[in-house]
Amino acid sequence: MPTVLVVGGTGNVGRHVLKELLKRNVDVRAIVRSTVALSQDVIRHPKMTIIEKDLLSMKPEDLVRYVQGCDAIIMTLGHRVPWGIFAPPFYLVHNATKKLCTAIETIEPETPIKFIQLQTVGIDHPGGQDPYRDFGEKVLHRVLCLLLPPLWDDIAAADHLYKTVGKSNKYIEWCAVRPDSLVDSEKVSDYQVSPILVSSLLSPNETSKTNLAYFKAELALNTELWNKWKFEMPVIINRRDEIKHARDNMSISRRS
Repeated sequence: MPTVLVVGGTGNVGRHVLKELLKRNVDVRAIVRSTVALSQDVIRHPKMTIIEKDLLSMKPEDLVRYVQGCDAIIMTLGHRVPWGIFAPPFYLVHNATKKLCTAIETIEPETPIKFIQLQTVGIDHPGGQDPYRDFGEKVLHRVLCLLLPPLWDDIAAADHLYKTVGKSNKYIEWCAVRPDSLVDSEKVSDYQVSPILVSSLLSPNETSKTNLAYFKAELALNTELWNKWKFEMPVIINRRDEIKHARDNMSISRRS
């Protein structure tokens, strides 16, 4: 069975990713700053190896040891909402991406390691593939970039994969997944994946955390799917009929 390293496994998305991988009986390693947010079922799972350390302060040789033997790395790191988005480290995702990529290159694996980054529809594809944002949305985007430090971080992290690692690296293949507005859901539902942005910041779609976790696990384990989306920045959203169904159910619940 493959081995997958999850970085940021205690966050809103990371916990779903861990559960999804363990359901598939995959060997999982998780680098977490604390295990407090993890369930005992996850902590005690025989396929689970927990590394309770801060990634950014970890010695390079230690990180190399944890990356060694992994087939894929799923990174779900993000800035904690609300106050964490204004507190250091301001370049958490960018610096973690650089550090993990350096560790992979140090190992020089015979088969490239898959690097699956968590991104956001708040960033544009560095290669210019996304549709042109209209004036109102461009203004909003500029304001958000000025007010929200995590957006600078995400842009720098995406640039590192696209421009620095690139598509010709012998040791790293990457994919940066861009969900829209994250929502909770108990189970996986129908979703759609696009190579470019499909909605405006002024009219966002929804992405369930379970769908996002499922797609990330599929990227790590499904060779055919990986070959389709490697070196891309796909956008994942719930299918619109699923969004409507969820909203209808919410309305019914509120009325009852």
